[in-house]
Amino acid sequence: MDDSRFLQCNRGIMLNMDYIKTMESDYFEMTDPKCFPIKTKGRKQIREQYIKYQFLKLEEA
Repeated sequence: MDDSRFLQCNRGIMLNMDYIKTMESDYFEMTDPKCFPIKTKGRKQIREQYIKYQFLKLEEA
């Protein structure tokens, strides 16, 4: 998928980062009550990708 809003946090799980409420050390909490785990391998890069996306959204506002 070639859409910067989407993040693969685990095998078979793609999240729309516009709907992530919070990022914890090992999971994302969505705006609905669901939580999705962040895979162990590559966790740092996934977290960095989410943080970068949040900064880009702030710059656009």
